[in-house]
Amino acid sequence: MNLSFLLLFVLVLVGRGVGLNECQESRCGKHGPPIRFPFRLKNRQPEFCGFPGFDLSCTETQDTLLELPTSVKLYINTIDYASQVIFASDPNNCLPRQLLNFNLSNSPFKFGERFQYDYVFFNLALPLHLVRRCITFHQFPWNSSAETILHLKWSKPACGFCEAQDKYCRLKNSTRFETECFDKPKSSRGIGIKLMAAGELAIYLLNCHLKLCYIASAN
Repeated sequence: MNLSFLLLFVLVLVGRGVGLNECQESRCGKHGPPIRFPFRLKNRQPEFCGFPGFDLSCTETQDTLLELPTSVKLYINTIDYASQVIFASDPNNCLPRQLLNFNLSNSPFKFGERFQYDYVFFNLALPLHLVRRCITFHQFPWNSSAETILHLKWSKPACGFCEAQDKYCRLKNSTRFETECFDKPKSSRGIGIKLMAAGELAIYLLNCHLKLCYIASAN
């Protein structure tokens, strides 16, 4: 086999391994929720690592942050990938205040089905004779036993099927909307060792090739 071709082949494998490593499961903090497809971390992972509308970011305090199209910001406490539900809270511990501007129409998320009750919020800044001017949320998914937790679910992409098979989900080929299941990757440590070995092999082959060229030119 041509040595140059073999070297090129090894370098392609290394490059592919690095690309796969970009989308590996991540966290904002030691105790933060695991972040993987359909979610991705903005400014840390390429767009193809996630699905449109599922961008997350890490705060300075290592909290996981979701910003909805209406500029509502929520901390993500837990992500249930099998049920496709996220458990969120308000960064300022005042969830009702956030809900006054809450709108999921341009978001991939919908209200969860658990803990749905009718709530009425009054604007206490109004005079008493105007107290009837209030905002009502019907079947609002607020956990009455933990009033700072909000449940939001998503239906697309439908990756719960993959999770039920103990697999992960990802974009299919180069498309932006088709997904497929794949076996859970090995630990990042194992991937790093393989990449290091491939890199060392590439350097060794390159040195051998240069030495052969030098001997041939000397003779």
